Amino acid sequence: ATITQDDLTQLLQQAEQQRPEIKAAQANLQATEQALIAAKTTLKPTISLSAATGWQQTDGSNNQNSSIGLSIDMPFDIGGGIQAKIKQSEAQKIQQNQYATQSATDLSRSVASLLSITSRHRNCNGKQ
Repeated sequence: ATITQDDLTQLLQQAEQQRPEIKAAQANLQATEQALIAAKTTLKPTISLSAATGWQQTDGSNNQNSSIGLSIDMPFDIGGGIQAKIKQSEAQKIQQNQYATQSATDLSRSVASLLSITSRHRNCNGKQ
């Protein structure tokens, strides 16, 4: 039986789903992507809104008070720490992407090598 390209693709997909190093590489890549998002988020301003109301009764008089507050916090990266963290996260993402790609490439080569050996074995057995 001849192995088709579809068979090879299916074998690779099954192998990728079952190999722990592939799963680990994908999980690490996702984690570094989330760390990068979190690092970039620290440069964004935050807005807070608060409101309060109160009511007090003393000696027959009723007092009601209300307040509303708005605050905007704008982070300043004076020492460059936030930018450094972003650059570090970007570098880690690139590294994890390369590792995931290399793991997938290694797996593809392993499957192709195994198929080649299997095919040669079939050819040798068929000629005898």
